Amino acid sequence: MIKRIAFSSCLIVMSAVCAGCPELALNSTPSSHRTISTEPLRDTETAQRENRDGLELLDDGEIEQAIEAFKRAVRADVEFGPVHNNLGKAYFKQKKLYKAAWSFERARKLLPRNPEPLNNLGLVSEQAGELDDAVEYYRQALKLAPENAACRANLARAMIVRGDEGDQVRQLLELIIKEDDRPDWLLWARKQLRGLDQ
Repeated sequence: MIKRIAFSSCLIVMSAVCAGCPELALNSTPSSHRTISTEPLRDTETAQRENRDGLELLDDGEIEQAIEAFKRAVRADVEFGPVHNNLGKAYFKQKKLYKAAWSFERARKLLPRNPEPLNNLGLVSEQAGELDDAVEYYRQALKLAPENAACRANLARAMIVRGDEGDQVRQLLELIIKEDDRPDWLLWARKQLRGLDQ
């Protein structure tokens, strides 16, 4: 009997307390609310313009201003893949490898058929001393674009730095000599090939 009275008293007190609390009242409705959209803002025209401005600034060596332009482009259209790749390039120039890798990874997801983000992830990995990762990224990039001279040359370089000397390295070097029109890479490939022949 005493327990029943104590329990009833407790319920009465809780009802009185809860009646005064709008957060706890079952029939109360919030005075204000907002709906959060799951769709990102897509102002692609602005993103393209800011991306172009950022590239010009990057070419002029104005890296900080380029980064700000790229960030404005991302805010305008977070799904615009090229700007993530270019933001990564700017961070890479600053040797901010983690930020560069994050931007290149985002670009890779948004541009799955484009070899450039993969090639750039290879450059970041190579710079960080992660040669196995670099070789894998370069291979993936080359698989998407077998004729891409930059991907081919970067793969050859990373494999040589890693200590590879097999037929695949030789074939890559021979392709660079045969098909690459960049003088510095041609000289490098010839030198590396001579080293393999000794």
